[in-house]
Amino acid sequence: MPVDFLFAPEGYVGAAGEFDTDLGAERELEDYDPASTSRLRAKRSAARKKAKWVKNDSGATLTRGMCVKYKAAYFGLRVGDHADVGDICDGVVDDMVSSAGVLDGDNFWLILEGPNLLISDGATTLAVTDVVCTAGTGNGRVAKQTAAPADTTAAMVQVKSVVGRPTAAVTNVAGTEFLGYIKRPNY
Repeated sequence: MPVDFLFAPEGYVGAAGEFDTDLGAERELEDYDPASTSRLRAKRSAARKKAKWVKNDSGATLTRGMCVKYKAAYFGLRVGDHADVGDICDGVVDDMVSSAGVLDGDNFWLILEGPNLLISDGATTLAVTDVVCTAGTGNGRVAKQTAAPADTTAAMVQVKSVVGRPTAAVTNVAGTEFLGYIKRPNY
């Protein structure tokens, strides 16, 4: 049975061309636990996520929790690449996406705000009180925002690249997925 776009669940990845006319549509999604294997997925929290239906136009496969940025000519409709250090994170790949990821050309829910997995760059241990921003590891990961950057330019880069905060302490292992609350100051 085909999926109706209005009811496309969190984690749904539309094949190339599927629901293209709905690109840019925003919706609130429930916060389900991606580790839940039961038919009736368990909720992780009562919070809701603000999401946007977008196309992966990056030329690569995107993985859950990856910070990404829009493709310049298709702002708000297509993702063009992962977000590196200093880049504005336009959203995070939905953590309910399967381990296969989002193939180039496929459509998916981009999380704009709310609880979602993020990926640590492993530079430092993160605390609940920390703010995380895009990292320079070249793969859409986040790092702790430093308290006192070396100069005002570095400070402004960190302010514009804020992604959100962790909801629990995170060890400093590169590639660690952790639950964060996405709250970007730029929108």
